Amino acid sequence: MTSLDEDLAILRDRTVDKQKPFAAILSCADSRVPVELVFDQSIGRLFVTRVAGNIVTPEIIASIEYAVAELGVGAILVLGHSSCGAVKAAMKTATVPGQISALYQHLRPAVESSAGDVSKAVEANARLQAGLLRTSSTVIHEAETKGTIKVAAAVYDLATGKVVLSSRMWQEGADSTDYGFAGFCPPAARSLASCSSFFFSAITAAVGHRNDA
Repeated sequence: MTSLDEDLAILRDRTVDKQKPFAAILSCADSRVPVELVFDQSIGRLFVTRVAGNIVTPEIIASIEYAVAELGVGAILVLGHSSCGAVKAAMKTATVPGQISALYQHLRPAVESSAGDVSKAVEANARLQAGLLRTSSTVIHEAETKGTIKVAAAVYDLATGKVVLSSRMWQEGADSTDYGFAGFCPPAARSLASCSSFFFSAITAAVGHRNDA
């Protein structure tokens, strides 16, 4: 048995009866965005929900509310990614088979604000979906108001493996700097490499979590 196998066996044993993730991630379902690998995390550390276009639906809200109310996560990150196929399809409003076009209505606000720029649409969508989580969920809104959770948006670059937090996070009535880089990372660390444990160390420090797994 290799050391990796031994480590995974220990991690599995620790999480058979319970889980204690420190962050919840809403990511696109794209196979090129392996969330746990991107943030250098293993079993039981991240509560990950995935759907094409990283859109907010009632099922996604319910899942993340569970992570907040029952599991006690201290951070929520909506993670978009470069060259998102769902965003591109919504921009073209192309005819597609089955129910794929059901995604378009969720992506339209970001598309309409992007002036035809895919990268801008991807970032806008991540920010808008983060905003929807705040406004559509009383559980998340109350937790954020109490200061027990933080909500952010970011974009993962497929080519470079970097995650960049959105510097234009917004919430009605709040200073945008509260939800941008200032709330999560040092000013100089605005672009973070793949497998960036530093990134999540910064987030967990902001919410007072101690990573002792």
